[in-house]
Amino acid sequence: MARSVFITGAGSGIGRAAARRFSRGGWLVGAFDIDPEGLAETCRELPSERTVQGPLDVTDPEAWRRALETFSQVTGGRLDVLLNNAGVLHFGPFESLDRARAARMIDINARGVVEGIYAALPLLEKTPGAAVLNMASGSALYGPPDMAVYAATKFFVRGLTEALDLELAPKGIRVCAIFPGFVATPMVAQQTFTPGSMKTLGVHLQAEHVASLLWRVAHARRRASPHWYLPAYQGVLARAAGAFPGLSRWLMKRIARR
Repeated sequence: MARSVFITGAGSGIGRAAARRFSRGGWLVGAFDIDPEGLAETCRELPSERTVQGPLDVTDPEAWRRALETFSQVTGGRLDVLLNNAGVLHFGPFESLDRARAARMIDINARGVVEGIYAALPLLEKTPGAAVLNMASGSALYGPPDMAVYAATKFFVRGLTEALDLELAPKGIRVCAIFPGFVATPMVAQQTFTPGSMKTLGVHLQAEHVASLLWRVAHARRRASPHWYLPAYQGVLARAAGAFPGLSRWLMKRIARR
């Protein structure tokens, strides 16, 4: 039986690129998304004999149950990697962000990850060497202005990942978080506000760069830290944030042009 990966938010951006990368590597890909048109476009690029697809609202436990039941019937109960990739993003000053958009980011980016791990845990426990890969963000290293709620959801993902990597280690399950910088995806391109940090740092990553890192993480051994950074300077910023909080604040003010 081929190794298998279950990808949320597979209908565009990083999720689509990850589906292509794992499929190219011979894995059975579960591609799930709340957007049927985007998902259909993704699946047209994948071999049907190694692809399981379906709708998924990551905030709905029953939707998770149905999706994983469909997936596990094809994989024989195997789930090597759960990729919690689904997310939403809204840039702008905190006071301009309406409560509905803030709540949606919290529900999808944070609660959606929790619901996914709850639902997938029985399959992960039955699969030797299983892993959970959570999409965090460079904004979870030190909270940038004009991205406050989004960054907070990614800090949540970071904390959840660190705790569960320790908790689930006795079960042989790795839990990792990926911290990319700004990535050229439709989600970023659709924003109507450009935060100062993005003007300073630029958008130099493509979804395929992140997919390549996800592929590496899926095949890596457990290591001291569950954090994976892209590009490499994100790791330097992370270490600075831990060792020198004052320096990190000073640096963020300048990056964000505040």
